[in-house]
Amino acid sequence: MKKQLLGTTALVAASMLAWSGDASAQKVQPVQVTVGGYYGQWLGYIDQDNRSGAGLTGKPAKFDTRSDSEIHFNGRTTLDNGITVGFRVELEANTDSDQIDESYAFVESRFGRLEIGSLNSVNYKMAYSAPDAFTRGFVQEGQVFDWLVNTTGSPVSDSMFGNTVSRMFDNDSEKINYYTPRIEGFQVGFSYTPEARQDSSAVIQQSVGYQAGWSAAANFVRTFGSFDIAASLGYQTWNVPDGNTAPDPKQYNAGLVVGFAGFKVGGSYGKIADGRQAVSGTNGTAASGPGLTQNEGRAWNVGASYTFGPASVSLTYMDTKNDDSTVGSTTFDGDDKFTILSLAGKYVIGPGVSIDAALFTSKMEGNTAGTSLDDNKAVGFVTGMLLIF
Repeated sequence: MKKQLLGTTALVAASMLAWSGDASAQKVQPVQVTVGGYYGQWLGYIDQDNRSGAGLTGKPAKFDTRSDSEIHFNGRTTLDNGITVGFRVELEANTDSDQIDESYAFVESRFGRLEIGSLNSVNYKMAYSAPDAFTRGFVQEGQVFDWLVNTTGSPVSDSMFGNTVSRMFDNDSEKINYYTPRIEGFQVGFSYTPEARQDSSAVIQQSVGYQAGWSAAANFVRTFGSFDIAASLGYQTWNVPDGNTAPDPKQYNAGLVVGFAGFKVGGSYGKIADGRQAVSGTNGTAASGPGLTQNEGRAWNVGASYTFGPASVSLTYMDTKNDDSTVGSTTFDGDDKFTILSLAGKYVIGPGVSIDAALFTSKMEGNTAGTSLDDNKAVGFVTGMLLIF
């Protein structure tokens, strides 16, 4: 399968480079670089249970501030045969363990788009979810977990605990993405990821961690009269390490959003299957190396939004469940659960400038038997200004 996928990618790249357009149409320019990104400052008041967990030994403060910003460097040029080539580098504007977020090159033509580098899979990028007026997704994008103490031990982004489209330990791993042209509203994408590690130049060891992963996704975007339709389907899987008898983990997800006269209604569903492996561990702890040892579950969300002029509001609900139990133990048998209801709003005060806010209530239930120490209930309000440039 690996050779077949790489061979297909080579053929696609060759076809894209072979196409010739009108060489006299325009003079070829050197790669032009532009700077963009976003800058957000937030403040919030969160009343949550006093639980020691997630590295905390004391009571969490109720009032706090957050910053979330990135600077994007985009370069591109169009060759005399009509093909566009370019790159994108995303720099975290705050000190971070992963200072460079996505970094990749791309080639575009009438045959589609090819991306190579460190970025998310097509399954993650092409998915649609419940409407959320908060610009960067307070519910589905996991912004709420910047404010909550996660007492359960379940990973927010790499399981079904925090969203309906899990990264599955593929956080901008080095990969190849291909997107077909959009035809009659339909577009299809494919990803191939040699190993579940980002920015790694080491030789791949097939007996260590998850490798040879791939994903496929399709979405449909079209307007029918006064109705706007956006739908998506996605699939992702990894090969288990050599010598491991566990099944290959798989993720499925689907989403649908319908719009009419300023209203949007929709939701999404995701599931990870065969993510449990017969190895020992502790609550919230995976085996050595990237893997899904403690992650198998499902998530769904539903919501509605209304946009009127420069303002928009939304009501979004999400329900998730992750099997975070330890194999062979009666202490942690069960599921970690999370639910959230968010009332969000946004007001655009100028081009690229908005005030966002979210009022929410949430509940976590950990799987530790006979105790509530890994439970956490919260009510909070978050607001701030976001600049997109």
